[in-house]
Amino acid sequence: RIGAGNAVAEEILSPHAAALLAQHPALALQFLTSSENVKFSRWQADFAVRLKKPDKGDFTISKLGELRLYLIEPVARGASEAVVCAYPDDLGPIPETQFLKAKGLFERARFVADNIRVIRRLVASHQAAGVLPDYLCADLLADRRLRATPLPRHRDVWLLVQNHLKRDAAARVVIDWLRD
Repeated sequence: RIGAGNAVAEEILSPHAAALLAQHPALALQFLTSSENVKFSRWQADFAVRLKKPDKGDFTISKLGELRLYLIEPVARGASEAVVCAYPDDLGPIPETQFLKAKGLFERARFVADNIRVIRRLVASHQAAGVLPDYLCADLLADRRLRATPLPRHRDVWLLVQNHLKRDAAARVVIDWLRD
């Protein structure tokens, strides 16, 4: 059981799951996706991929990598005139929100969503500006009607593993797959 955010599961993990399952016919995967973190301490998942490092917990934590972030805005309008997309107040500490606040854009946000794919769709309309991770905006980076500005901060990606699974052979296969 792998807990992950909706977009991470859809865009990063799912496209590679078929190859893993074909290579390991006895293995079964269950994705638990949501905009909220699974309750790892309540055993809702065996593994979790998170974009925020937990402060504490009885599990193994390792860094998987970093996501590059971009402010994507329409060239014709720029962020100062476009509809600004932001994340809810409870996501205030994330780099995306911190960047928007530092640029004075957060206060102007007229579209708030906790679903990154919803924000991406609005930005793709060429009427809005928002911060998106690289894995979700490759086609937008090539769109000449949009301007992409890399943010100075990245978003860390973390792997959480229930401690009792570290030596389990099937779990090691999944851990190695998640790391790849």
